[in-house]
Amino acid sequence: MQAVLENAADIGVFGGGATTASLHVTPYRTDRLVVIMPVEHPLADSEIVTFAELAEHDIVGPAAGELSSTS
Repeated sequence: MQAVLENAADIGVFGGGATTASLHVTPYRTDRLVVIMPVEHPLADSEIVTFAELAEHDIVGPAAGELSSTS
């Protein structure tokens, strides 16, 4: 965002949570994140899980370059 503010870039892409008062922001895409866990995990029966709830547990994820998308 700083590069756009300083006219060093025309367009930037970011993940929310930042103040953008002096920039025009247009939603580009929405990602749906999915959590997998054993059926006996304390959060397994939850319909929705917040990141704060996840942060209370050990988390693993893909290594850099291992993300894949599905169509």
